[in-house]
Amino acid sequence: MEARALLEKYVELLALRRVRRDAPEAPPPLPRLRALAARFPGALRELERLPMDLLEERARELEGVVAGLVEEPRWARAQRLYHAGLTRALAARAAGPQGRTREPGSMSRPGLTARVVEVVALELGVTSARCRSLLFPWTPGSSGRRGAQVEGLDVVEGAAAGAGAGAAAGAAGAGAAGAGAALSAGALASPFAASLAALGLLDE
Repeated sequence: MEARALLEKYVELLALRRVRRDAPEAPPPLPRLRALAARFPGALRELERLPMDLLEERARELEGVVAGLVEEPRWARAQRLYHAGLTRALAARAAGPQGRTREPGSMSRPGLTARVVEVVALELGVTSARCRSLLFPWTPGSSGRRGAQVEGLDVVEGAAAGAGAGAAAGAAGAGAAGAGAALSAGALASPFAASLAALGLLDE
């Protein structure tokens, strides 16, 4: 997967976020969501959890990479490796061991994700925890309430500074469950998120 493809992912994430912002009560555009998830497994977590300004910043960074103006940041390489690895792992899981029927429940999606993260961490030469912070900046230890750095970018969590789709949400003291809550206000409580969950696309 090249940087241009990753840029296309963030362009589509931004477009989908704007669709939800402009028509919050409209049914989710399921064909677009399925297409995005098929091309970039795990991407819909970012749609639900990353603030709008971070999505926009990542798109701008990737535009610079594609134009040859800047070096590819580590978070972008991690994302490319992650999507490529998870795509291969999901294909292998679907096929099952040659000549045998795969046992139900074996190699679950969360299990696949953890294994792919380990592979990406080895490729990048970083710890698994650091790799997860690059891939999933909403996870515990990846970002603080305010001013935490995610690969040089400020991520605001729990600030409640506005009620738009890109506004941060969360509360101090919420523990692991709170740390895993959506950064965008009301994201996981929305009909949009419920549709994603029903598709089985929110289980990283």
